[in-house]
Amino acid sequence: MATNSDLPRALALVQQEHQEIAALFDAFDSAEGERRREIMDEALIRLDIHAQLKDEILYPALEEGGDEDALSEIADGHEELEEMLDDLVDVEEDEEPDEEAFVAFGRRAREIFTQ
Repeated sequence: MATNSDLPRALALVQQEHQEIAALFDAFDSAEGERRREIMDEALIRLDIHAQLKDEILYPALEEGGDEDALSEIADGHEELEEMLDDLVDVEEDEEPDEEAFVAFGRRAREIFTQ
């Protein structure tokens, strides 16, 4: 279980993940062909890991620290992204995720990551 002493480490990990995921969105924007799909796949995997990091480390540390305002602010933005992510990955096995939806997701993620 995460504790209040885990909070600085958790925040640093989440911020690092934000930067690395934003870099993947940037790389996607300039990539072509099959490389775009590879970047999209990597970003979706990293986003899944990021969600686990938040749920298992960051949110419990914020709750333990009693910082309800920070928890609410972070959770609101990430909840919106999680809904968009669910729509992106909720495709049939033989379908490709929608690149336009991925670009829109990336744009919104960058906005939320910088808040």
